[in-house]
Amino acid sequence: MKAWLAMAAGVWLGLGCTVPGDEAVRLQRLCRGRDLGAREDVLRLADDATCDRAVVVAIEARGFNPGCIDLLLRDSAHEALGALQLTGPSRVTRELPRQLRVLLSPRQGDSLELLATAHEGACGTQVVSHWTQRLQVRPGAVGSETVVVSATDQDNDGYVTAAEGGTDCDDQDPTVHPGQAETRCDGKDENCDGAKDSEFGVGSACVEGAACAGVRSCRADQLDAECVSYERGPAWFVDEDGDGQSGTFVGNACSPPIAGASLTAGDCDESSPFVALGLPEVCDRLDNDCDGQVDNTFCSGNAGWRQMPDAGTARWDAVAGYGQDRAWVVGDGGRMAHVVGNTIAAQTSCAGTWQALWASHTGRLFLAGAAGSLAMRTLGTGCTITQVPGVTGNLRGLTGFEGVDGESPTIYAVSDDGSVVRWAPPAAPVRINQVVGELRAISGAGTEDSMVAVGGVPLSIEFDGGVTSYLPRAFRHVPASGGWQEEPLDPDGGVTGIIQDVHVLHGGHAFATTSTGQILARDHGVWRPLPNITGSGAFKGTFTSVVAHSKSVVYVAASKDIYRYSEGAWSLDFDGGSGNLLYSIDGPSPTNVWAVGDKGTVVHLSF
Repeated sequence: MKAWLAMAAGVWLGLGCTVPGDEAVRLQRLCRGRDLGAREDVLRLADDATCDRAVVVAIEARGFNPGCIDLLLRDSAHEALGALQLTGPSRVTRELPRQLRVLLSPRQGDSLELLATAHEGACGTQVVSHWTQRLQVRPGAVGSETVVVSATDQDNDGYVTAAEGGTDCDDQDPTVHPGQAETRCDGKDENCDGAKDSEFGVGSACVEGAACAGVRSCRADQLDAECVSYERGPAWFVDEDGDGQSGTFVGNACSPPIAGASLTAGDCDESSPFVALGLPEVCDRLDNDCDGQVDNTFCSGNAGWRQMPDAGTARWDAVAGYGQDRAWVVGDGGRMAHVVGNTIAAQTSCAGTWQALWASHTGRLFLAGAAGSLAMRTLGTGCTITQVPGVTGNLRGLTGFEGVDGESPTIYAVSDDGSVVRWAPPAAPVRINQVVGELRAISGAGTEDSMVAVGGVPLSIEFDGGVTSYLPRAFRHVPASGGWQEEPLDPDGGVTGIIQDVHVLHGGHAFATTSTGQILARDHGVWRPLPNITGSGAFKGTFTSVVAHSKSVVYVAASKDIYRYSEGAWSLDFDGGSGNLLYSIDGPSPTNVWAVGDKGTVVHLSF
């Protein structure tokens, strides 16, 4: 009985129960979405009830890291069945392949194709690789296939070489690829846009600083591009001294580099308005007509300095020449005289202590003096004296600019407390600026932007208040701001003492004297000492005053003598011998120069 039951049970078990195999179990788990890995995706074309077959596809990338892989599954009739994009978190890389579960039903059939299209960047961008894989699937089975997309990204910059359909124009350099910023102008096409250094405009037409046509090219430091022209352009010249002829070279350019520039150089001495092509030659120690000869044969044997008779015995402190052979002189106690040729005539005194003069071309005289005092007068009239509000220092220097259309001249004065004063009669004078230190002199020529003021800053002061040493100072006027800008004195050093006097030829050239016996020449903002006076006529002492009508003809009053600087050398021009000290020298032209000093000394350079 027991044997029969056991046999019956065995028959029942064998006929009524089937144990599933490993592949069936795996298929069942795949269809139900079990055991899905972190780097595994699913393309489901069947639900749990109809899923009776599957394929697990390993998707690999070789030689590059695709930005996106488009997967398309289609049947044997090439009808699309499903699609998937592997990008972002699902991205396939060389180091990290992915697996794809394709879940199918009888409806899709047994023969399928899986198409993989790899993009260099985001989905929809450049296609760099294709792969087609046939899938043979059996009901109840789990197939296994591998899809490989391959391309070359040798420099690992994320872009495939252009030789294989990518966009990397240099697959040997990871700094060269689309989207790369063109940070250096180096002859490379870093962003692969087909143009080298495109962000710098290299190769584009331009106009360089000299207004010549050029092409933008990389600079040597590769940080930027610049306009390079192989055109030099003609030479241009400007008229700095106001004589109507241009002579100062301002560069080669294809159009005028500055307003008023000319292609014709008609001035052999741009420091002097008395020298230019077309001017008549006169006897004045200058080559007026630029023919290479000074004075030619126009000078008589009587040219030279003459001492005026009947000039009295008192001290003359300052002189202002004007017109032709005319001058005003002023001395101690406000004593004044007017000179015409060889005749000197005393004038009504102006009460006060006057230390500087300036005369207009009509002979109208302006004076600057102690305790902020200013005065003006014309020949045959008395003085009109005024005070500068707020200025108590002594006004030591004076210059003026002719009025326009009959207007009164505009006067500038400086004081030993650093004040700069402007006076445009009939308006009252005003202090317009004040610098640190003492100002001793001011000069200008033609326009107010040519003005230069000079002086110094005290370094050593004695117990009685006297100053024994100074740091020299020079300032130029800046009309745009109304201020005064200090200029460097001799980049090589060596300028000492306070600057006592200055004469401006024009905005580019000026000359000045120091208390330590130096003569300074200014050339467009740079001051340098002239050579010392040497030889038999060597001077040892103080230069008190200077006047110049060219960079090649400069006169200085030195103790009892007058020296002339010409063509790089000094010569004794007026030998005062055992005569009297000279305090001031001035003259509006090279044929009308005056110097005054002690005991009624008045000397005149005539030709």
